Amino acid sequence: MQPQTFLIAIRMCQSVKEVPSQVTIPSRDLGHRILPCHAIDRAWRLGQTIAVGKEDARCPYGEIALGFYPATKAFRDGWITGYLNTKEAAAKIAEIMPRLEY
Repeated sequence: MQPQTFLIAIRMCQSVKEVPSQVTIPSRDLGHRILPCHAIDRAWRLGQTIAVGKEDARCPYGEIALGFYPATKAFRDGWITGYLNTKEAAAKIAEIMPRLEY
């Protein structure tokens, strides 16, 4: 049996100094920020090792889910709709979205 995708793991680092030099850091190696979900997809589908820090992420949902920033009242109340059509939908996602501690 051959899986069609790579297995992935997430390692939380305190500093960029903990990241091995061969790991892709989007702001440094790609010249732009990246959506955390795209970084996970690249690891999953392409087998790339990518380090995403505060300075690399560009999605409020991903930044909060990864614990880079706290979930503000505005976020919890649905004011950051992003990809959603209504404030109510955004508030529901904010309520049920798993996230790491800030």
